[in-house]
Amino acid sequence: MTESDLANPNLSTSIIKGFMVIELLSEFQELTLTELSKRLDLNKSSVHRILTTLIRLGYVYQNPLNKTYKLSAKLFEIGSRSRGLRTLDEAAVPVMERLSRETLETVNLAVLDKGEVVYIKKIESQQPLRMDISVGTRLPPNCTSLGKSLIAHLPERELKKIIDGKTMQKMTSRSITDLRKLKAELALVRELGYAVDNEEYSDGIRCVSAPIWGANHEVIGALSIAGPSLRFKEHEIKKYARLVVEGTQEIARNLMDASQ
Repeated sequence: MTESDLANPNLSTSIIKGFMVIELLSEFQELTLTELSKRLDLNKSSVHRILTTLIRLGYVYQNPLNKTYKLSAKLFEIGSRSRGLRTLDEAAVPVMERLSRETLETVNLAVLDKGEVVYIKKIESQQPLRMDISVGTRLPPNCTSLGKSLIAHLPERELKKIIDGKTMQKMTSRSITDLRKLKAELALVRELGYAVDNEEYSDGIRCVSAPIWGANHEVIGALSIAGPSLRFKEHEIKKYARLVVEGTQEIARNLMDASQ
């Protein structure tokens, strides 16, 4: 965008500024209000109004831990629809709803984007004590079962880019931040076909997930069942692991049927 674009009376300056914010966040992935204001050369109040609007529309997410701003997965979803294919979330919803009914727990769907886990769909548990992560949330892959499922089958070169590109985050005392330990964990995920988050993202929360395989033999997403650790005992984890693996296989079939 140029200054002449902003001065053109035939163009909407609000829309231009909104897309300037979106493009900047797509480049830097995560920025504070001050950083956005400086890079865009716009005052903070103007940028804050744009961000508030984009958050309300679902295009931007504010990280509750450090108050930085990130893009949500909504643009990813729109891009998927523009290809005329049945989107991943559409293929997954019936499976997710069934799993939530069977387990009474929260079921999440996520994809890997720029080295981060992005939650794109959630069927929330109706129990008072439950996991609560919003759609659009971005998390590091090392401390979530979804992240482990999404990166476990990556080629070594791609995995190195993700892991070396940023320091692995320590969210709890159980988070895996040692590269050798993480690689051993990912090898176990490949062996078992599913991943477990044992209070590694949040104390008191456990998750079980499995990768969703696309037609080209690549992992295109991951599905998880999540809930309080007091309800996720060892026998539940094994049961949920079987359910989530079967669920991902059904989602893959749904996508294949839709493309034929």
